Amino acid sequence: MQNLRRALLGLSVATLVVVGTAVGGPFEDGVAAYQRGDYAIALQSYRKAADQGDARAQNNLGAMYESGQGVPQSYTEAMRWYRLAADQGYANAQNNLGSMYIYGRGVPQNYAEAMKWYRLAADQGNARAQVNLGIMYGKGQGTPKNYAEAMKWFRLAADRGDAQGQVMLASVIAMVWACRRTIPRQSSGFASRLTKVKPLGNSISVICIARVTACPKTMSRRGSGIA
Repeated sequence: MQNLRRALLGLSVATLVVVGTAVGGPFEDGVAAYQRGDYAIALQSYRKAADQGDARAQNNLGAMYESGQGVPQSYTEAMRWYRLAADQGYANAQNNLGSMYIYGRGVPQNYAEAMKWYRLAADQGNARAQVNLGIMYGKGQGTPKNYAEAMKWFRLAADRGDAQGQVMLASVIAMVWACRRTIPRQSSGFASRLTKVKPLGNSISVICIARVTACPKTMSRRGSGIA
């Protein structure tokens, strides 16, 4: 269960879009330059597109400033570009903005703001934001711990083929089954909370999803809870 604990400590890193369209333009030029490692040209091209209001380019500029690729690292600049893209409803930027609030990068740490932005992205079907939202529910960040809600978001990401969502879902299910062995069957109604689901796509065989509120104290005591 230590792997589960470690998995729940970190959220997804910045999402940088590196897939362009067949039509050439400053954003596509930036993608091509980034992919060949020419960060100076990538920044120049992304900035041109960003100044024209391209949310993808604004997001990518934010990611480059956050990581310090081709520019001095600046969380303030990263936040500025992420917010411009996020305010246009761009899901990748909304997810990245949520992570800035989670870690307190360029802004004071604020779980409520992180959850707000993750949810906006997750509601658009962004799998990475769905995983991040699930982690927040699992850890009780900005909300009471809610394992059923965490599993719901992991499941949504897993159903989109997201490997991290599949691993997180399988890990929580494994934790639930470990917990199940410590609960008297007649006392928890645990069996009635299980429903069968299909195996996940990356060869992780999942037996069940548990709609769980059971056993957090037992799991914490055994050192295998979500902390």
